[in-house]
Amino acid sequence: MSATLLLVDDDPGLSDAVRMVLEDEGYEVICAANGQEALKKAESHAIDLILLDLTMPIMNGYEFCEVRKQTPHLLAIPVILWTAGLPDARMQALGAAKIFRKPVSAEVLLDAISDTVAASRTQKNQQA
Repeated sequence: MSATLLLVDDDPGLSDAVRMVLEDEGYEVICAANGQEALKKAESHAIDLILLDLTMPIMNGYEFCEVRKQTPHLLAIPVILWTAGLPDARMQALGAAKIFRKPVSAEVLLDAISDTVAASRTQKNQQA
């Protein structure tokens, strides 16, 4: 299953490592270093899933999710949150399909991405 993922994280080393793993699995990966950059890239690309860090400069993941809630085409894109912090109630309210604490194994992350993209596509096909 080919899908385009938007990877949003301010750690370039981590982003590069995760991008390589995802590309090895056949995903197209677009990277952004903060929420503001992610919004621009989401406007100019057909994104199937957003993998979003919460703690970033300029526009953090919480702020990105607030904008997402107000933007219908972004709201249709599933989000997987990953953060170095502990999951809490504030994160649950962001509307993410899944939440992970870093570090997360490649296998767990790949399974979550595959399942989330498949569920999103099924839902879109049922609505069509």
